[in-house]
Amino acid sequence: MIETFEIVNPGNLFPWELCELKFEMSHPDIFRKFKKDKKDNPKIEDFDYINNLFEMHEIYDCPFSDYPAIWGISKELTSVEVHLFNGCKQSISNLSIIELNHGEEIDADLLISTNRFFILTIKKTSLFGTLGIWDTDLQDWCFANSDECLCIDEIEYYPVDDEFRGVFSYHQSHSPIRGGGEFVIDKSRNFSTKKL
Repeated sequence: MIETFEIVNPGNLFPWELCELKFEMSHPDIFRKFKKDKKDNPKIEDFDYINNLFEMHEIYDCPFSDYPAIWGISKELTSVEVHLFNGCKQSISNLSIIELNHGEEIDADLLISTNRFFILTIKKTSLFGTLGIWDTDLQDWCFANSDECLCIDEIEYYPVDDEFRGVFSYHQSHSPIRGGGEFVIDKSRNFSTKKL
């Protein structure tokens, strides 16, 4: 059972720190340019500068993953610590959340815990959203979805049925397209919806 959880860097769910080894191995030419430029100007901000270098070379995505290339050269850092009543703690990494969310875009988030589950919802806009449910028994995500029209407004866990129920909505800005409904994530962690 979860006692509490904490964001390790409050206000920053996606901490980033350069892993030079990953960078050098995956992009040796760009890495050499970065090291030369960094030596000439040590005050450059690594994240923004490298991101610009990637864009100049049209490198946008990280191979074999769902996150932007800049995250493929980040160290894996603890983003959320989940503290259990038995004194143990579990860590959820920045890269795990980045992959879940398909990037670092975030407009609003909701972090809650109930029983053995840590629930993360992210609204990227009023049209796109992410829902991740961390199961402390599995020490991993038992449900993860990031999609259009998945802006979670409410979610609750029902232990007797071992399922989650809630309400979602979406609204495409500058458009009359909007909607919402109720959803259920059953004990097999299948997701289904019905319109309100």
